[in-house]
Amino acid sequence: MGKTILIADDSKTIQRVVEMTFEKTAYRVFGVSNTDEALAKVSEVQPDLVLADASMAGRDGFDLCSTLKSAPGTAHVQHRSASRVGR
Repeated sequence: MGKTILIADDSKTIQRVVEMTFEKTAYRVFGVSNTDEALAKVSEVQPDLVLADASMAGRDGFDLCSTLKSAPGTAHVQHRSASRVGR
């Protein structure tokens, strides 16, 4: 079975671009719109990588990455937070 990527971004367009990028690979991609949804989805899909939008409303991508890093069950998950320039 392939690796799993979870994309947390409030832009459905960005979620779809990531899904399309990996659709012909062994990667499974799941998209969510905010940090709370991401934290719920992590236990369900057990991702190998979490990509998070740094500037989501409410709890941002940095908060998501910090929470993942500090929790024993998710500390091993690779995570990256980024934001579009000029946003």
